[in-house]
Amino acid sequence: LLYIPRCAAAVARGYLRRHPPSARPVGIGPDYPHVRSARCGILDIDLNGHMNNSAYLVHAELARWDLVASNGMLSAILRQRALLFITGATVRYRKE
Repeated sequence: LLYIPRCAAAVARGYLRRHPPSARPVGIGPDYPHVRSARCGILDIDLNGHMNNSAYLVHAELARWDLVASNGMLSAILRQRALLFITGATVRYRKE
């Protein structure tokens, strides 16, 4: 239930940070990384104050929507009625 407003906010933030086509970076990579900073929500942390394992994937998904909106790909996806989906995700958790 809380994911939909967070996703909408990520898309809105991406649209606000959108570059004009002449100043848009050529691509995303080591030269032009996509960086998204965000705070953990109250439901993203456990009683010890650590971020939940599943919250990392939620934040990665929000960063993906931010990226798609900021680089102009979202308008092309909507125009072609295409879908974005993840075929797999692997996360390696390490000890503190």
